[in-house]
Amino acid sequence: FDYSKWDRLELSDDEGTFHPNLDNNLNIRVNRITRDRKEEEIDNEVKQLEAKGEIEKAARVEQRRPLHVNNICRVAEERTIVNFSSGRKDKTSKDGEAFSVDTYMDFKTEHAGLLEEFTNADWEKSHQMLAARGDILLDDCANNYFMLTALEEQMKG
Repeated sequence: FDYSKWDRLELSDDEGTFHPNLDNNLNIRVNRITRDRKEEEIDNEVKQLEAKGEIEKAARVEQRRPLHVNNICRVAEERTIVNFSSGRKDKTSKDGEAFSVDTYMDFKTEHAGLLEEFTNADWEKSHQMLAARGDILLDDCANNYFMLTALEEQMKG
């Protein structure tokens, strides 16, 4: 195995380069500034060689670049994926803990039969209903309905 590519690896700013008369934080800053200057020199040299058309020499100079935490890897792609069970994107943001009674009452009257059926369903039936109508049964208004129903049942005794 050829492990020579790891010879250029710089593990840390504070690794064995401290001077007893210097502050540790100052020494770390000096090491970072020195490393940044070396990188700038390599960048300038690579640009000059590429401008001259000497691509192979530029690649060899680039291979001399020391590897450290800031250049050993790079982000290839940044993205955020949000999955919606029903494809609806109209309720993507909440305004804190605001509770709209009108929205809740409209939801409750529109889906009263389904919510009541789910409340009285056994385990298998509730699993089937969640698979079929999860977009409605997992809505915030449905959650509020179930909590209020549970509170009512608890108060009845």
